[in-house]
Amino acid sequence: MREYFESDAWANMTQEDLALYQAANRSLDLTIDRLGRHEFQTKLVQYQTGLEISRQRCAANVTFPCTKQGFKRNETSCLWKDSGCGAGCLDQVAAYLGIDQY
Repeated sequence: MREYFESDAWANMTQEDLALYQAANRSLDLTIDRLGRHEFQTKLVQYQTGLEISRQRCAANVTFPCTKQGFKRNETSCLWKDSGCGAGCLDQVAAYLGIDQY
C-alpha cells in the first residue's frame, strides 16, 4: 500500500483533492488570523466544552425515530425526520453556557 500511495498514479489521481485541501486549510488559517488566534482559541475551548457537556447531558435523552422495534416517527425528539435530534437538550446546554443568543 505504501508503494501505491507514494506512486505517481496516486499523486495524479488525488492532485485536485490535495489542492482543495491546501486551499481550504490556507483559508482557514487566514480567517483565524483575522479573528485573532487568541479569540479563536477561546471560542474553540468554549465549543469543545459545550460538545462534552452535550455528550454527557444529551446522549441518553435523545429519542431517535429508528429503534429495534422499528420506525416511530411520532415518538421522536428530532426536528425533522431523523435530523436535529435532541435539539431541545442542546438548547438547554447552550443556555447553561450562556451562548444561546447566537
